[in-house]
Amino acid sequence: MKFSKSFTVKGDIGKVFELTKEHMSNMKFQIVNQNTPNFISLKRGSRLGSLTSSETENAETELSITLKQKGGEVNILCDYDVRWYRVQWFTASDKSTLESEVEELKYFLVTTIEEKPKRDPGHEKELAERKRKLEDQRRRLKELEEEGYGGDEEFKELKRLIEKEERKLPDEYR
Repeated sequence: MKFSKSFTVKGDIGKVFELTKEHMSNMKFQIVNQNTPNFISLKRGSRLGSLTSSETENAETELSITLKQKGGEVNILCDYDVRWYRVQWFTASDKSTLESEVEELKYFLVTTIEEKPKRDPGHEKELAERKRKLEDQRRRLKELEEEGYGGDEEFKELKRLIEKEERKLPDEYR
């Protein structure tokens, strides 16, 4: 059974490519092949699933996703090939399942790429304060290291915690 559906999102093909791989991996697809940033070949399910299950998600499925940049938009084509190894008709439910998967991908991409977080001055102030505190902690860590505590396990744990907190900050505050 073959099924195709396409859609368009605003954005850069490289970012859309990476987000598409991430999303499809979370939907139990495994990447078989890729040609960055234009093509991803994925698979899901098994021959046994195609023989014993009536659920589309369990059937042996190949999915090819083709991406094409056109100006500030990316066209995405999803081509499904679902294999049934017994008599199985392509039902409205099967089609609905595949359409829903494509719509989920589109929604994920649109909400991740197109929506810009709104800046609020209170949040900006909080981020600046967190950055200042982390800089103070970094200075104190350096002092402790110079005093000979660099090999101590508590020192190492504190350093890891500070680095973890720094990674949580947006790039412009690091």
